[in-house]
Parts: sequence; structure tokens; C-alpha cells
Amino acid sequence: MTGERHSPRWEFYPCRVDGRPASISVDLGFEDGPLPDGKDTLFWVRSDMVDPGDNGLGTPAEVASFAPIESAVSQMTEQYGHVRVGRVRNHDAWLLLFYGTTHQLAHLQEAVRTELQAFEGRDSETGARTDAEWSYYREFLAPGPQARQWIADYRSRSKP
Repeated sequence: MTGERHSPRWEFYPCRVDGRPASISVDLGFEDGPLPDGKDTLFWVRSDMVDPGDNGLGTPAEVASFAPIESAVSQMTEQYGHVRVGRVRNHDAWLLLFYGTTHQLAHLQEAVRTELQAFEGRDSETGARTDAEWSYYREFLAPGPQARQWIADYRSRSKP
């Protein structure tokens, strides 16, 4: 995104990951334009759920209790120049996904780990890998044809 402002287009859809129910939220605003300059590293934060419920996607109480964690981590990664691209809920865990540079990556990981310690009862980890082509975003997070149809149907049902 050379000189352009990003226009987020968040969508979510249910799916299955590793044979289990999952929910993916993804910013489709990265699909249409050029990728952000220099953001060639996938950075993730994985956090266990305290209350995953029967299907492993989290009870309403779990979702509410995770919201401040997601917000804090997202703000922190933004301060380090990363962009938030998605979130996956499944297997009794949350996975927050970002793209950025390797510049100060170790500092970001340490800052996120420190922040996560404030939220007791959750085992968490961070990780990163080079992904200049954004293959994780394109091949896993972005919805396929069936999921796009579900999104379109959901939107049409949700309109008054």
C-alpha cells in the first residue's frame, strides 16, 4: 500500500480447521490493492481459552473476556508497525494474526508476552515467520467460494 490509507473490510465466517469447528475473522480490505510495503513477516499470538464451551469456539463469556486482550495486543502491534489481518477461533484457542517487518520483532514479541501476563489463566505464545507473498492470508484466512456465499447470505439476512 504505497501511500494509500487502508480501508478495513472485516468479515467473519464459520468453517472447519483440522476437522473441528472454527470461526475466522479476516480483513478483506487487503485483497483488492497492493500489499503494504515491507510487511513481509507473519506475526501471530495464540492464547488458550479459559471457557471454550462444547464446540471449542468459546462461550459468550469467553468472547467478552478476550475482547480486552485482543484490543491490547492489536494496539501494541500497531505501535510496532504491524497490520492486523485476522483472527481464528478453534481448538479451544484464539489466534491473532498480523503482518509487519522483522524490525524490532523481538521487542514486539517481548512486549506482547509481558502484556499477556496481565491476563491470568491463559497460556499464550507468540511466533513469526517470513511470508512476503502473504500466503497465509491468501490461502488460509481469505474465504473460498463456499465461505463467500455464506458471508453474502449472512449479510442479506442481517439487513432490515
